[in-house]
Amino acid sequence: MTKTNPDYTASAVNLTNPTSVSSLLAKLRLSEEGLNTTMEIVSRVLEIHAPHLADQRQEYEKAIAQTMLELRSTIEADGSYQDTEAGIYGLKQRKVSKEYHAEAFEARYPRYAGSVIIKAVDVPVLQALIKGGQLNEETLKREGPVGVDGYGPPVITEKESFAFIIKSGFAPPEPEKKGEK
Repeated sequence: MTKTNPDYTASAVNLTNPTSVSSLLAKLRLSEEGLNTTMEIVSRVLEIHAPHLADQRQEYEKAIAQTMLELRSTIEADGSYQDTEAGIYGLKQRKVSKEYHAEAFEARYPRYAGSVIIKAVDVPVLQALIKGGQLNEETLKREGPVGVDGYGPPVITEKESFAFIIKSGFAPPEPEKKGEK
């Protein structure tokens, strides 16, 4: 079974696949490949006999660190990039966490409060009511006067946070297990 690469379309911020990010991801991949090759050689050769490889390793590590900094600022400026087929990503991901407010829910939806509220909002039950069409998530997020359709303080609030996902598509080979050649 072939493993598919993740698709971050729903959570990526400004996903436009700019060539500037794609170029930096290619640059990152070359540096990662170079570092991996150098590390394989270094692990097989004594440092005494090949001190230039340690220097080369440091150069690749610096190049990777610099490219990662460039990628973050370029993603901020130009937008996120993803190629799901190749497994290449340079994107800023938005994460939204929801907070459920029991007092607001009880004030707005007293007929459901007994089944939803324990000491906090019972999120699976509330999500079932939303999925079943009895409640509307957008209405739960709004403020308004208390009424039949339940306005008042918001029952659900969202908090955004962001993370960078940067994958050049390079995957170092699996290390050989003892006894295998």
